[in-house]
Amino acid sequence: MALLPVVGAALVASVLVLLLRAHRPEYALLTAAAAGLFLFFRLLDDLLAPLLELREMLCDAGVELSCFTVACKALGVCYLAQFVADLCRDFGQTSLAGRVELAGKCAVLALSLPLLRQLLELSISFLR
Repeated sequence: MALLPVVGAALVASVLVLLLRAHRPEYALLTAAAAGLFLFFRLLDDLLAPLLELREMLCDAGVELSCFTVACKALGVCYLAQFVADLCRDFGQTSLAGRVELAGKCAVLALSLPLLRQLLELSISFLR
């Protein structure tokens, strides 16, 4: 992952947003949202290669991939919820940002239920 282009784009976008906020606040919000989306997808692209390598290492080690899949989905939900919550805060909607974060937490809980079921079944099988 090349950190310099991400940091540079964030700084340029921040300066542009500050300049636009004084004259055209509506464009400043759109610029901040567009820059955030650009950086979000750029980071996702950089994150894909290490995740695929980790998946390959787990397959080679004979580890079941269901846990890894759930963890990757949960990570994606967390990133997306945080990104949207930050956008809501940028738009001045702190209450809405809190609801987005709560929805993200509920989604992670729902994703983890099958793993919790497996853990409970495993624990019961050990007790028998």
